[in-house]
Amino acid sequence: MFMLVRLGRPLGYSYLESNKKNPRRLKNLIEYFKIKLLGGVNDLTHADITCTSITIISLLAYLKISLQLILISDLVALYAATCYAILEDRENLLVDYPSEPLLVEMGFFLIEDKCNLIKVLKIFNDLLKNGIVESGLREELVT
Repeated sequence: MFMLVRLGRPLGYSYLESNKKNPRRLKNLIEYFKIKLLGGVNDLTHADITCTSITIISLLAYLKISLQLILISDLVALYAATCYAILEDRENLLVDYPSEPLLVEMGFFLIEDKCNLIKVLKIFNDLLKNGIVESGLREELVT
């Protein structure tokens, strides 16, 4: 698991390296990433289910997300998305979830429960139907 952290965000690996004496350092980091994916809360029942669903599905599949600027900003600020660029008009952001093993593991952990999986997939289905989330470059998503 320590090597997986090294492949992700530099902050995660730096945290592990700086806390070598703490036996719970990996569990603390995993809990931090879980809370980050949930927008600052401890469990899915208290999370904003729309943003959390977009986050979890974006971690597990390549998506082209066409959202309102406010929602995209929230994904970056609260839900661990990475902003690569802001266009000159400041109306469009290039936002993505890069391949990060520890974040993906947390995404799978959050939908491990069947009820959570169904809840996330229903929200995701609604987002697809409303055109908020689009399929990838090769139209690989089917609903």
